[in-house]
Amino acid sequence: LMNEGKSLEEIQKAVADFGTDKDKDPVSNPLAALLEIAYADAMVHVPIERAYRLSRYRAGDAAVKPRLSRVKGEAWAKAKHRVEANTVQMAEDVLALYATRETLNRPPFDPSAEGRVRKFAESFPYEPTPDQKKCFEDVENDMVWRSRPMDRLICGDVGFGKTEVAMRALFRCVANGRQAALLAPTGVLAAQHFKQVVRRMGEGTEHNFNLAL
Repeated sequence: LMNEGKSLEEIQKAVADFGTDKDKDPVSNPLAALLEIAYADAMVHVPIERAYRLSRYRAGDAAVKPRLSRVKGEAWAKAKHRVEANTVQMAEDVLALYATRETLNRPPFDPSAEGRVRKFAESFPYEPTPDQKKCFEDVENDMVWRSRPMDRLICGDVGFGKTEVAMRALFRCVANGRQAALLAPTGVLAAQHFKQVVRRMGEGTEHNFNLAL
């Protein structure tokens, strides 16, 4: 400032305003958009360009609101340590579960019954999609050609044909002398599936399976 020919009064004012809201210098007081994060004992300001480091906490309709963490103290560090320990324990439990599943065995289904399954498949009024055909093959391999209990999850949007994959697995199971159950998340959906199962393999059809809702 002295090199710029400023007076002593101007220099003193600049020093007094340094870093305050009155400081208009973009270097000493850069203006930036900030997010204000409320803690139990303080407010923390996060630059908007670092907002990606934040994530929204969703408490749903919880009756008890979550307690705010404190900036000071060891509560946050203890909470993180507890979550890390629980995560490691969960991972160990999952690994142990899958290791146990790998050791389980069951008699594979009878390949000679696949003729009945193909006959049942002919009652499907639509042309299967390539993804459905892949699922049909995978489920058949799991149930007929492997001795390990099937552990498969079929994912897809509504209307993409997951029910037909389940129907053929149900039929294969009953055709091999076992019982089978189809679960649905709502009573309406369960009733709809039951009507389809009755129409496709219930009494009055050539399969004549005993069904109940």
